[in-house]
Amino acid sequence: DSYSDLGYAYFWLGKDLEALEWASKSISLFPSNPSGYGVRGRVYRDHYHKPADAMREFQKAIALDPNAAWAHYQLGVTHEMQEEFERAIDEYEKADAIYPHAIANMSMGDIFRRKGEFDRAIEKLRKAMELTPNHPFSYVILAEVYRDQNKHKEGLQVLREALSAIPLLHYNLGDYHRSIGEYKKAEEYFEKYKETDRSDGHLESGINYDAAGEFERAVSEYEAFLGFRPEDPHGMLLYFITLNRTGKPREAVNKLTKFISTYEDTTWIAPVLHLYVGDIDASDVLAAAELPNSQKAKEQKCEAYYYLGMANLLNLQLKSTTPDSAKAKDYFEKCLGTVDEYWTYSNKYFYYQLAKVELQRLGNEFNKR
Repeated sequence: DSYSDLGYAYFWLGKDLEALEWASKSISLFPSNPSGYGVRGRVYRDHYHKPADAMREFQKAIALDPNAAWAHYQLGVTHEMQEEFERAIDEYEKADAIYPHAIANMSMGDIFRRKGEFDRAIEKLRKAMELTPNHPFSYVILAEVYRDQNKHKEGLQVLREALSAIPLLHYNLGDYHRSIGEYKKAEEYFEKYKETDRSDGHLESGINYDAAGEFERAVSEYEAFLGFRPEDPHGMLLYFITLNRTGKPREAVNKLTKFISTYEDTTWIAPVLHLYVGDIDASDVLAAAELPNSQKAKEQKCEAYYYLGMANLLNLQLKSTTPDSAKAKDYFEKCLGTVDEYWTYSNKYFYYQLAKVELQRLGNEFNKR
């Protein structure tokens, strides 16, 4: 109905109150139509981070229409986000039985990958490829299945075979090579990726040079990225850190202070910005990273631990007096411990990669003592 359609439109625009208003109108006027409950479920889960409320809405939709494949799928997503994997698989299977779809099979494939059930993961991912041959995520997750087993030849081959049909995979090939320390090869693919997405291409190149220890080149790439996306806090923070590493702390502080003066604190990462200029401390950053959404909270805590590690490693907090390598090492280990090797489906995986690189550098440092 048009009311729930308007609700979804407002949801995608991030206007939650309007989305809920139109969803409630839909439910009131069309009580047998489950769509309004779907809108409310998405708002509660994706914007309000209230998974229990979201589940309740999707279950109401299913009670009205047991054959609503989308409702089973969304309920599965909500269970997966809470790391309730068996319940998620059950809902994905129901959705797929009602209406075979690549996304449900991809989601099951990724869960089986994370559980270490690689044969079952491959089975679901191959089915997803049959249903939607050119969907990039099927190939990305299948490559991860092989990477998780250290079968890098097979993992890279999966991505290369689909590259001509899906140019976006230049990013994933670059990310794969970067994750196994092949930085020069990674950069070849990130250069190609810039033809598809110039701004993110510069960000990924910056991260790649950062991991490779080529900090001057990393600074140039981060600057280019911020030229396209001047209000991106992640890009600004990475730029700030790398400027410090190239011996330009005063310039770094000036640029960060200017950024903060115009930045609207709408994301969880804002406290990290204030940490680096000495306004708050580590406990405030970790508190901001907490969420009821289990997977999202882990992602944010990994980011928080990485930034806290860098703050201690390079003495980036204006209130502190000396670098603390041992404390930095502890934070980087927590970053890796918060998420596991199976977290690679996240678009913030580079924080995991960078923390791992810093631990390797610190390991070499401690070994020299």
